[in-house]
Amino acid sequence: RLNSPVITSSGPVCLSWFYHMYGSAMGTLNVYVLPQGQPEELLWQQPRNQEDIWMTASETVCVSTDVVQLAFEFVGSHFGVFAIDDIVLKSGQCNLTGT
Repeated sequence: RLNSPVITSSGPVCLSWFYHMYGSAMGTLNVYVLPQGQPEELLWQQPRNQEDIWMTASETVCVSTDVVQLAFEFVGSHFGVFAIDDIVLKSGQCNLTGT
């Protein structure tokens, strides 16, 4: 599990990243929001094998407390290539084209 540093925000933020999941028996990539003093929330999930290319994803994080962390977690079988890269956090909501 890869946890972010603590993030302070008073409004929505756009989280974007690249991921690569290719292989015969890939597991699942989960992204969680970890609000301080509250249960973690599943923000995004990608199960199974994807194409042998880098994919991009983005999600608007609606911050319900002033302090949160984000976590990337890979679970399950891992026969192949898995990577994440270029994790970016920007103020405001994500637009429809990705970031």
